[in-house]
Amino acid sequence: MFKRVLFFAMVLVMISAVANAAPRLALGSATESSDSVVIPLIFISDKSSGVAALGIDISYAADALEVPSVEIGPSASAAGKNISLSNPSTGIASLGFFGFNTTAIGDGVVAVLTFRKKMAVINEKLNFGYSSYGANSEGDDVVMDKSDTILTVE
Repeated sequence: MFKRVLFFAMVLVMISAVANAAPRLALGSATESSDSVVIPLIFISDKSSGVAALGIDISYAADALEVPSVEIGPSASAAGKNISLSNPSTGIASLGFFGFNTTAIGDGVVAVLTFRKKMAVINEKLNFGYSSYGANSEGDDVVMDKSDTILTVE
């Protein structure tokens, strides 16, 4: 009986942790070809904070990759958002998602990044680091999940 109660208590704790998880903006699984690396940018909301603006800073190997190009994804587009890409320093790409509305951004792909290779990168690991931030419709900061902030493409 004790084991059964303990099991159900653990399940409730796990459900609570998932239900209270912070929103997350992360790099998805990369697709690599001989001349480029394509990475989707995925947003997972917490359903309660109403994230209406997002930003992410992505570090990349500037000696091997060019500044990325970016296409807005369906999740950001559906919320009426625009996307801005800047390169504040070598090896850093900063993206911002914003709109002249207070519509919350839904779960899904908010952008697709394409990094062109500068040279033949054969059997080399490419590391991408990132840090994300968000704001709600009132302009207040939203605490974002910061786990797993490195993507390695092999």
